[in-house]
Amino acid sequence: MFLKKGLISVALLTSFLAISPAQALEDYSLCQYSEEYIKWSNLSEEEKENTIMPDMCDAKTSLNLITTNNNFTLNKYRIPSKYLTDVRYQQTDSCWAYGTLAAIESNMLLNGIPNKYLSVAHLEFATQDSLFVPYKKNFRRDFNSGGWPQLTDAYVLNHWGPIYEDSMPENVLIKAALNKGNPTIGDVEKQKAVVDVNNIIKLKNGQGVCSSDAISNIKKYITRYGAIGASYFFDGSFEGLALTPVEDKYNINTKYLSGPYYYYNGDKVALSGEAETENHLANHLSVIVGWDDTISKDKFATKPSRDGAWIVKNSYGKTIKLSNGNVVNIGDNGYFYVSYDDINICSNLVGYYDVDNTVSDYAYYYDYLGKNAYVVKSDAVYLANVFKKKDKKAEKLDKISFAVEDAGYKYTVYYASNATLKNYVEIGKGTTEHAGYISVDVNKSIYVSSSFSVIVKLEAPTINVAVAIKPSVKNDMYLNFEPTSDVSYVSSDGVNWSSFTTGNKVIQNSIRAYTTVKKTETTPEVSDKGKVEDKGSVVVKDPNNKNNDTDKLSSGSNVEEQEYYDSSLPRSPQTGVKDVTIIAVVLIGFIFIIRRFTKNKIYKIK
Repeated sequence: MFLKKGLISVALLTSFLAISPAQALEDYSLCQYSEEYIKWSNLSEEEKENTIMPDMCDAKTSLNLITTNNNFTLNKYRIPSKYLTDVRYQQTDSCWAYGTLAAIESNMLLNGIPNKYLSVAHLEFATQDSLFVPYKKNFRRDFNSGGWPQLTDAYVLNHWGPIYEDSMPENVLIKAALNKGNPTIGDVEKQKAVVDVNNIIKLKNGQGVCSSDAISNIKKYITRYGAIGASYFFDGSFEGLALTPVEDKYNINTKYLSGPYYYYNGDKVALSGEAETENHLANHLSVIVGWDDTISKDKFATKPSRDGAWIVKNSYGKTIKLSNGNVVNIGDNGYFYVSYDDINICSNLVGYYDVDNTVSDYAYYYDYLGKNAYVVKSDAVYLANVFKKKDKKAEKLDKISFAVEDAGYKYTVYYASNATLKNYVEIGKGTTEHAGYISVDVNKSIYVSSSFSVIVKLEAPTINVAVAIKPSVKNDMYLNFEPTSDVSYVSSDGVNWSSFTTGNKVIQNSIRAYTTVKKTETTPEVSDKGKVEDKGSVVVKDPNNKNNDTDKLSSGSNVEEQEYYDSSLPRSPQTGVKDVTIIAVVLIGFIFIIRRFTKNKIYKIK
C-alpha cells in the first residue's frame, strides 16, 4: 500500500501556542525575554488565542531556549520556527526520508548549524539496491518503495550521509521516479557526510493510545532536542498528488480527518487494493514539533476520548492550486494536529540529537545495516569488535558508539591495542538514558594500532543486547547483509572470549569506532593510560574448536529472528506474517535468546 499525496482544505489556524495564566514570566529565568513576547504576554486571553506566540527569549541572549527544562510542563508548546526547516512537498513515496531528515535538521538548527535542507534524494538512493545491482552492502528494497527509520539510522551511523540538498537536489529523485534518468553508484558514493549524528533515541509506547509516560517523554525530548520522527496510519481514502496530480478527487473531510485534525482509532478501513482491515499499522512518517493539550476532542471527525493533540509538521506542502484556480491550505499551512488517542502516533518514535559538523575521517563497523535483533543476558556481558586500521597515517580515536535496547544499562567502554583482547584500558563509562544508539567520547588521547579492539561491558539485571544477523525470511530488508566472521566476540567475565555465533550464524556486535587522521610523525597508542586492566591471560577461543576440552558448550534455547520485511514489496507476492525461524544457540558460559522487537511485521513507512 502506498500513501499518495493528499489535499486537505482548512481555514488557517492563527494560534496554538498560548500559555495559561498560571505560567507566569517568573518561571523562565534562563533568558532575557524578547520585546515581542512581553507585548504578547500583556494581551487579553481572547487576544492571545488569536495571536501566534512569538519566541519567548531574545535570540541574542539565548539561542538554546529549546533546551530549558521547564517547557515540557506547558499545556501548549511549539518548537520556535528558527529551529525548524520549512514544510516540504514530497512528490515520491519517501516520507520516511523527509521526516527523519527534518528531525536531524531541527537538531542542527538548535546546535547552530546553518539552515539548509538535507538531501532526501541521496538518502533514498543510498539505501536501496534496485538501481545499482549488484550492490551488496545495502538494504534489500526497491527504489521509491517506501522505507523505515532504520534506513536513516544506518545511513548516518556509517557516514554515508547526510549531505545538503544542493549537492543532490530533489529533482534528481523525481527524475529517477519518472524513469527519466538515474544517478550512478559513483554519484552517490562520492558524497561525504556534512554533519555527524552522535545519538539516536527510540521511544516506544506500543500500539495503542499514548500513555501519560509516553506523552511526557515526547514533550521532554522535543523541548530539549528538537523535532522527533513519528509514524502513524494516514487514511488513504483520498487520492494523492505525488507525480501525477488529480486534484478533483480529493475528499476534504474523511472518516479520520477534519481539516487539520486527524485521529485514527483502529476502525476498519479498506485501502486501495486491500481488504478491509482494522488496527492498521503506520504507513506515514512526519515529525512532532509541539503539542496542544487544550485542543478539543470535538474538533476531530471521529471523537477521541480526551482533549489534546500533537502538532505535526508534514511533508505534503503548505498549499496547492486546484484546477479550478482555488488555492487550498494543506492542513494548517502544512501542519496537522494528531490526537493523543491515535493508536499509532506514540508507538515508534525516533529522534536524532547531538548533531555537529565535526565528521570523523573513518567509521569502523561490521553491522553496516544496523541492528536487527537482540540477545538476552542477565547481570553482565562483555562485547568486543576487532578492527584493522585503515590509513597509513596516524588515526586518533574520536568516539565509540553502540546500540542498546533499553535505558538504565551501566556501560564501560575499553580500548585494546591488539586483536587478542589483552591489556585493555577504560576510555569511557556511564548509564544509558534511552534505547537507540549511544556515542561515548573517548576520555584519553588514543591513536589506534594496526589491529585494535573496542570492548563494551553492559550491566543490568536483564540485558537485551542489540546485534545484527543475516535473516532467514524472504523480503527482509536486511537480506543483503553479509556478516564478517571472527571479528565480533562475547564474554561473560572479560577473560574467556568466544566468537559470537549461534549455530551456523555469525552474530555481529553493534560497536562502532570513529577516527580522524592526524598529521603527526608518531602514532602513540595511549598517551595517558591511567588504570589498565591487565588481562594478560586472555585468549580468544573458537567455540567451534572441538579440541578445546575446557570449553563446555551449552546448547541454547530457541532463537527468534526479528522480522524486518514488507510483504507488499513488488518483488515478491503477499505472504503475510511468517513463522519465526528456530535455531540453536551455542555460546560459552551462558545462554542467549534472540527475540523479535515486535509481534507485528514491519510495514514500510513512506
